[in-house]
Amino acid sequence: MIGFSPHYVEALPGLFAMMQKSRIVALEEPRAPGFQAMLSGDMPIDDYLLLVDSGFPEFATRMCQALRILWRQGTRIEQVDPYLDRLVTINECFADQKTPADVMAQRPKNTALCPYLHFSKILHSNYLFFAFSRLTH
Repeated sequence: MIGFSPHYVEALPGLFAMMQKSRIVALEEPRAPGFQAMLSGDMPIDDYLLLVDSGFPEFATRMCQALRILWRQGTRIEQVDPYLDRLVTINECFADQKTPADVMAQRPKNTALCPYLHFSKILHSNYLFFAFSRLTH
């Protein structure tokens, strides 16, 4: 199952109902520090949202609340965004005063498939929900 959603709070009830039917939820967003701690309740949602760049604070808060519920029900939740993950890596390299050659040396050998092959290894269900919310803007 693939779902597309705008960042509207009004979309969350329907989105949540669809996600509850899935064993795995893959969010189109880069991996973020504190995500697993937020899901488990070890980190308050407000603290987690301070670590991520969200232009939709009310939506993000409610989405985190919904994801916590799903996580507690046993749903596997993954953050998957190879493009932004790579962009973050590039920015971190430059922040560490590395050169473009250093950045290129750190890239995956198969940049097109590598992140997707990694993710496909963790899928153990025929039911998959992708929340590709940015695609609908």
